[in-house]
Amino acid sequence: MKIKRVGTYITGFKYYKYRSGKPDKPGKPGKPVKPDNEGIVDKESEITDEDTINKIKKFKIPPSYDNVVILNNKKILAYGYDSKGRKQVIYNSKHIEKQNEQKYEKIQRFDKHFIKIKKQVAKDLKSPEEKNKIIAIIITLILSCGFRIGNIKYEKQNKSYGITTLNYSHIKLLNDNTVSFDFIGKKGVRNQAICKNKYIYAYLAEKLDIPATPSTEAAECNKYSEYIFKYNNRRITADDVNNYLMCKLKVNITTKDLRTWNANNLFNKYLHKYRNEKNPVKKALELTSFELHNTSNVCKKSYIDPKRLLKAL
Repeated sequence: MKIKRVGTYITGFKYYKYRSGKPDKPGKPGKPVKPDNEGIVDKESEITDEDTINKIKKFKIPPSYDNVVILNNKKILAYGYDSKGRKQVIYNSKHIEKQNEQKYEKIQRFDKHFIKIKKQVAKDLKSPEEKNKIIAIIITLILSCGFRIGNIKYEKQNKSYGITTLNYSHIKLLNDNTVSFDFIGKKGVRNQAICKNKYIYAYLAEKLDIPATPSTEAAECNKYSEYIFKYNNRRITADDVNNYLMCKLKVNITTKDLRTWNANNLFNKYLHKYRNEKNPVKKALELTSFELHNTSNVCKKSYIDPKRLLKAL
């Protein structure tokens, strides 16, 4: 049973049985509806049962969300829309646990493939085939600088960036084959990193179309707002990178998997390095989260395999 929340945090909320405004029969033309906010609320079926209402309250749905629909199924508890009109989903905790288990099992199962891709990327950085070279640069930056892949929707809605949505205002060429990156990433977190790689440096210097001198900024090159990573005048996307990974490895590994694998490798590295410190787990989490441009809590909750944490404690 779907339930619709009606009201505001000022007036208070009421809950009604709800069905979406879609055609009953497949293939029958239906009236176009806005996302989930023009469904049909049965005003005669207000839910007054205290147990049901208390159960809904335990979902902790933000009172500021509009057009809230409660599903309470195995995957989704509820969804609504924030002040910017973005759909926000509240997932069932058991579904999240299951997804996380599958995620960590996957990176363990495909560990040898991640090692293989590092070798392939090192080879493709020198490749004359431009698209493969660009994707190899992107993967190198994901692994060495901890950047997210990026999404055009988040760039436009939130002014937040990832590696595939960076423009030339976000980089600076420094001395000795070194590139500086500085941009706002997910959740408004500032991402700053230094990458020393002669192939990446040479590629960017060529794209800037100027002699690469220390502290050269893209603002000087009339390319301030252009995407950095393009092929045939089209921005390289997450799909391009995922297709590259599938093509090279013949298994379903994505950029998200790369980031998770990298996080666990970093955690293991720092755990070993600081094993004689008073709290090596805390130190390893702090350093790993710094490289991923996250907080320690987010890193622990979303990136590090709980089995590794338990073994380390």
